[in-house]
Amino acid sequence: MRIQETDRVLKDARIARKQTAQQVQHPGFLDRAWKFVSELPGKVTGMFKH
Repeated sequence: MRIQETDRVLKDARIARKQTAQQVQHPGFLDRAWKFVSELPGKVTGMFKH
């Protein structure tokens, strides 16, 4: 019974780590996307200045 209990704990921990990793990745992607979009007008006008 202890082996099954240990397996369940390890499985729960693995699932929790996976969910945490997914939550961390999404804001990073959205931050990069927003930074790209917000800098785009400056890049376009910069091309015409030179």
